[in-house]
Amino acid sequence: MGASVQGGALTLTVEIRAPGAGAITTQALTSPWTLVRVPGVFQSVQLVDGSGRPVQLGGAGGQTR
Repeated sequence: MGASVQGGALTLTVEIRAPGAGAITTQALTSPWTLVRVPGVFQSVQLVDGSGRPVQLGGAGGQTR
């Protein structure tokens, strides 16, 4: 959805879509991902939703790299 830089920090605004509570879904193993290339060198990278709230990612303790 967008990218901005302020003081060496890169902020990526993302939209994550998931089925709603109680939705009927199939069970399948997946590994969805998106690759984004942003030119520059940054001290930190932050993922936020459209409202500016930090996005929590699963995996290794929810850490963002």
